[in-house]
Amino acid sequence: MERKDTIRSFAFEVKRCLGSFNVFYNATMLLFIKYIVDNPKLFKEKDPDFYEKIYEFADKIRRAENSLYVLRREDFSMILNPLDTFEEGTMFDNAFFAQMAYDLSDVLSARTSVLLLLALEKVDLKGMQRAEMIDMFEYLLECSSSDVNRTGSFTTNKVLRQIVSAILQVNDNDTLFNCFAGYSTLLLSVNNPGMYIAFDINKEAIAVSKIMTLMLGVKARILDLDFISQSIGTPFANKVFSNAPLGMKFRDLTNKDNRHLAKTKDPSIISIYNTLDSLVDGGIAVIAVTSRTLTSTGSSYYEMRREIAHSGLKAVIELPPLWVGASLQTNLLVIEKGYEGRVQFITTANLDGNVKGKRVQLNEDDVSRIIDSYKNELNIEHFSINVDRRDVICANSFAISNYLIPQPIESEHRDVEEIDSELDALYARLYHNLKK
Repeated sequence: MERKDTIRSFAFEVKRCLGSFNVFYNATMLLFIKYIVDNPKLFKEKDPDFYEKIYEFADKIRRAENSLYVLRREDFSMILNPLDTFEEGTMFDNAFFAQMAYDLSDVLSARTSVLLLLALEKVDLKGMQRAEMIDMFEYLLECSSSDVNRTGSFTTNKVLRQIVSAILQVNDNDTLFNCFAGYSTLLLSVNNPGMYIAFDINKEAIAVSKIMTLMLGVKARILDLDFISQSIGTPFANKVFSNAPLGMKFRDLTNKDNRHLAKTKDPSIISIYNTLDSLVDGGIAVIAVTSRTLTSTGSSYYEMRREIAHSGLKAVIELPPLWVGASLQTNLLVIEKGYEGRVQFITTANLDGNVKGKRVQLNEDDVSRIIDSYKNELNIEHFSINVDRRDVICANSFAISNYLIPQPIESEHRDVEEIDSELDALYARLYHNLKK
């Protein structure tokens, strides 16, 4: 059986035995142990005793063939006990192994079947190359999500990752900073950076991120830090991706040490300020935001947009709703620190197949068109336009509709009264906005 087939069989058993909820997390944790077993040179030289404990675990898997063997908490304690030989702060620190032992034992103690263990044993991760690793993780993501076109709490969907990757153009000389890392799925779509720095406050996300960077061969610092509760001092990254969770606006920032709290108490705005603070001169950041960031009134929003525009706003890209469970548009702000040229506005609202009230599923051609328009600063009717920076600063709004003429509404076979009613509503809205 080919390696790809054994991984698919294993993912199927994870889903069957442990339920469809978070297949990616559970499968990744188990595959990591198998990865250690299959690649002894990576671990045996560092700590022979540690490898022997993992090998005992593998032997238990092999012996499970003839009986239903339920993994107990003490089994994982034996394998993943804190090891003094690993330095504190590395991906093998005590907290990491303690968390893994706790999570795995709780998940597997009552529900593991012999078929799951046998499927894991058949997976061969010896000498697996980076491209194969990426394919494996992408497949696990497909198994884990009911809608792979959406961005979840800890994952970033493939379309968004492709666009971000094409904009950031990460290489091995870059320091890539992921402000709200989640499972660090961004790494599946970019080249390995020279250094990957990631913040998150969820223990599960931190554990998976550490495993992901280890298996993909990425030099990394995965930190248990709250990105918005503290000030960023010296800029440190030349490539940044920020995809703040939607529920962040309800965060309580009372008594938090962030210098931007003097300007606003809105966590979504503070996250943007911190993103700008982390970016070195000449560096590029991609920030995923809702439409509220682009158009909302109020002094804190006006000041934020003014700072973004003056910091080097390079493009605003309007995408379909890509967050799980939300109908809000996903918008990307592209900022190149120190950039003073024109600003590119791109919208997918008028793409073929867009139906009012339904979101667009972007395909590879759509992604290529977005990237081509961004890189070449193209003016395409109803799709993209290149705008003078001074106009953007004066308007103090990043709304696409300010700069791009919407595609004409087809009026053929429509009732005249329906059109009149629609026009009355538009005039009323216009009057309200002018008055405001």
